[in-house]
Amino acid sequence: MRAKNSGAENGERGLGDRAYQEIWQRIVHLDYKPLEVLNEKQLSIELGVGLSPVRQALRRLEYDGLVMILPRRGTLVAEISLNAIQWELEIRVELEGLAARLAAARGRSEEHQEVSRLVDLMEEVSSQGDELPTLMRFTEFDNQLHRMIYQQTHNPSLVFDLERHFAHALRIWFYCHRLQPGGSGGFSLAEYDTQRYRDLAEALTARDGDRAEELMRQHVQQDTEDALAMLRKLGSA
Repeated sequence: MRAKNSGAENGERGLGDRAYQEIWQRIVHLDYKPLEVLNEKQLSIELGVGLSPVRQALRRLEYDGLVMILPRRGTLVAEISLNAIQWELEIRVELEGLAARLAAARGRSEEHQEVSRLVDLMEEVSSQGDELPTLMRFTEFDNQLHRMIYQQTHNPSLVFDLERHFAHALRIWFYCHRLQPGGSGGFSLAEYDTQRYRDLAEALTARDGDRAEELMRQHVQQDTEDALAMLRKLGSA
């Protein structure tokens, strides 16, 4: 009986993880808009899971700061604000710098090579114009690069915190792209300095922790300032 219960619990946890990942994706990619109400029953139907896994997922997303669970109002997608972005920056610039330093020291050679290959793809995409699908693809590659570096720290606790905070930065960029895609005065890949990614990949390969940390800190700082500037221009926050 105990084994059966354990199996059921693991199965439900797995469904909760799947529900979490799917809802996370929709929130970060702006399929669910800021302050949109999320209906548990509708999510259960859409995701093909029970209400319990959906509620587990929503509680995790509340901890991540991506949803707000309010009495008598239900669950709302978190809003996007300039203050929140600035608060996140103070945390991310420190954590991301630490991650780059650790990745330079602890990452395996083949892991560093994966980062270099991803930078090759980013450079290729950056020359393909500023249509929304291209911007979304480039930003998704940026997401993959950060997560590769997180994993190379080989510190699960740090990875957990990094991914939680990075979700907000990623969401902001998808938000900016959807509101004002390239070619209409928004973010332009043609003007974006992709050399920063190449420099970072080379610092990792050389196991130069000092340089990797400084480059990552500069990248996080500059990208956040660019996002803030776009949000102010759009008058959306």
